[in-house]
Amino acid sequence: ADTLKGGLGDDIYLTDGLDSIIEAANAGIDEVRTSVSSFTLVDNLENLTGTGSVGQTLIGNALANLITGGVSNDTLDGGAGNDILDGGMGADALRGGAGNDLYFADAGDVLTEGIGAGTDEVRTAAASFTLIPNIEHLTGTSSTGQVLTGNGMQNRITGAGGNDILYGVSGKDVLDGGAGDDVLDGGAFADTLKGGLGNDMFVYRSASDSARGQSDVISDFTLGDRISLNPIDADGNAANGNQDFRFVGAAKFSGSAGELRAFADVSQAGTWFVEADTNGDRVADLAITVVTQAGHQLNAADFWF
Repeated sequence: ADTLKGGLGDDIYLTDGLDSIIEAANAGIDEVRTSVSSFTLVDNLENLTGTGSVGQTLIGNALANLITGGVSNDTLDGGAGNDILDGGMGADALRGGAGNDLYFADAGDVLTEGIGAGTDEVRTAAASFTLIPNIEHLTGTSSTGQVLTGNGMQNRITGAGGNDILYGVSGKDVLDGGAGDDVLDGGAFADTLKGGLGNDMFVYRSASDSARGQSDVISDFTLGDRISLNPIDADGNAANGNQDFRFVGAAKFSGSAGELRAFADVSQAGTWFVEADTNGDRVADLAITVVTQAGHQLNAADFWF
């Protein structure tokens, strides 16, 4: 049972769990590496790395900790502070605790985050990942396509280089597809959608997904992108099946259900308003603001009815 005192500088402690570690406040960015079954960081130590070949429990302190698991099924608990948790290999249990935490997660990991316990983010290369409650942001890191799904909070969901599918569910979400031919579905409430590079599809399943007063903004529509309204019954009459919208250009609604119009904002170059009337009352039931790139003018070919 040794006594280890690093002093000033960025120190690394190799410990068997029986040692006494002493580190002064503000004396560098220090790390503990250990293979013991359970270890909790003492005060003034920032980082903890598990090196065991079987599952470990690794617990942080009140500082901003970087906690890294090993090759097995580990349990990581950040405690207070803005922590970074990376379970490594295995099916790990990750708990950020209070603070703005960053999780590096695999598909088999189980995450736990408390209500109001900071603004937290998951970064993952998993083929499919859905945010658990109380985590706000999700970032894909794979160069192949991923399915990334929010949780009903105000999420920021970001794709990487593949052909990704992003679901915002409900909440005022910000979706960014990144590179690739992406599908973006913000769900209900006023979302901001950015396709990024590639030929992207912006999907609407209900007129209420982007209604007047809480409409979406598509921020980077380019030639090759499309807005999908196909899931919506244009005239709202289930008795005659799922009807397609009729594109009327910039014309005003005539009072016939199922009309779709797109017209430019004369005060802001490149900004367009898309509106659809699903009941024939000449009032927009669906409303989307679309910012086009390179002078593109919206037309019928930009929609999938």
